[in-house]
Amino acid sequence: MESNTQAVVKKIIEITGYPVFKTDITRDEALANPSFFVYEDKGDITQGGNGNQFLMEFIISFITTEDASVDEIELILALRYFGLIFNRTETEHGRVANTESEAKMVTFNFHVPLIYC
Repeated sequence: MESNTQAVVKKIIEITGYPVFKTDITRDEALANPSFFVYEDKGDITQGGNGNQFLMEFIISFITTEDASVDEIELILALRYFGLIFNRTETEHGRVANTESEAKMVTFNFHVPLIYC
């Protein structure tokens, strides 16, 4: 059976056509792909709305060295289906780690609700 994270990755690829990597992407993978996504599905945990609800971060970042773009709203709306609660986006400019490539990164911050009885 497919995990929720695998389903999210498939949906991102389906919508955008760009490859998706876990945050442990290698330098060679980054250099071979001028635009790609990275994700971290086990982020920080914060208290939710009540005593037994918690929210775990699910972070997805789009990185491009070719000034590509994605339809942010389409992606946000599509990922709701997988139980991801959208929080915000953040845009940064800099270099891809361990390379000389200038890049733009759009980070999508989501939460996954965790409820314990």
